[in-house]
Amino acid sequence: MPPDGPLARPGPPARDGSDVVASPPDPMGRRSGGDEHRAPPSPRRKEGLDRLGRDRAVLARRRRVPADELAGARVVDARQLRSEEKDAEVSGSLGLPVEAIVLTFRRPADATRTVRELLDREGVPADQVLLVVNGDGGLDDPGLESRIAVLRLSENLGPAGGFARALEHLRDASTAPWVYLCEDDQGRHALPVPRLRALVGDVERYEEEVPGAPVGAVLASGRDISMRTGRTYSHGFRSPDARFEEVAYGPFWGALVSRRALEARVLPDQALFWGSEDLDFWLRLRRAGFRILVDAVAHRTARNKGSSDEPWCAYYMARNGFHLRRRHGGAWWTMWHLLKSGRRFQLATTRAHRVAIVRGLVDGLRGRTGRHPRFSR
Repeated sequence: MPPDGPLARPGPPARDGSDVVASPPDPMGRRSGGDEHRAPPSPRRKEGLDRLGRDRAVLARRRRVPADELAGARVVDARQLRSEEKDAEVSGSLGLPVEAIVLTFRRPADATRTVRELLDREGVPADQVLLVVNGDGGLDDPGLESRIAVLRLSENLGPAGGFARALEHLRDASTAPWVYLCEDDQGRHALPVPRLRALVGDVERYEEEVPGAPVGAVLASGRDISMRTGRTYSHGFRSPDARFEEVAYGPFWGALVSRRALEARVLPDQALFWGSEDLDFWLRLRRAGFRILVDAVAHRTARNKGSSDEPWCAYYMARNGFHLRRRHGGAWWTMWHLLKSGRRFQLATTRAHRVAIVRGLVDGLRGRTGRHPRFSR
């Protein structure tokens, strides 16, 4: 049966000494052994050795090998070390510090393609992929499904509840510093692939170089919001060359979430089910003291940034606006939400859309939450 407990963790890679860089012959004919006969290093050489020591520590950390295991290795050429490290990255032998979540509901073909892309193109190990079946679904390839971890929920909890359960599971079962969020139809958003390894390295460097609050997440597409009125709008990049910029919110798909956010116990609100559940989560994460960034490369190529136009979606959009107002805003939020809902009602193309909007407004005023049995995919 698919596991629903802690994920299995591979042990440290076996060490046979093959990754230890040997010292090249000394051009002056001196022996490499016998430290007592070696002249003290010059200040310049000492600085270089210190820098190489830091390189060894970085390599050990990235390979999840204790730094003291590399202490005996005499590394003389920093370029040789960095070249080997780069080759190891390309071959995939350096672990990818990411757990990937694939949330699915009744889309087995789409979910299978997304899982295959994570394994084959992003290089995520199978034991670092968690498939979350939101009540009904799975993969259409049983062999592939047997290779990854599967968390089956007893009912459809929507993206809010599905991702909340998955993040809570990984908070307790994994130590990976990053979690990558995927929806089953991830492929339709046209994100650049592969992107994970470079994205993790870039955001970690960004955090070191740009002081500020800790990074809580990097989104694949970002938007901004006026906290006075609740009005949302597209993010305008301040620099055309920016790799990352701060935003207010964005979709769940393609988001890279820091483990620090999980440890702060900020999770999507299951009560929202669908509709603005991502906006609510990112705003609460910002309130908890984290920066929310957008990946400029992904943002410029991503498609389908809008929400669905099915009638059941209109219900949750109308209803959940009142919950956002109670949690994050004030009277101006209510006015803006009513204006938007009225405009959607005018533009609705079917009676089903109009009924859903009115029912959503009524239930929102009454404080109804969760999944409505009449409005679901």
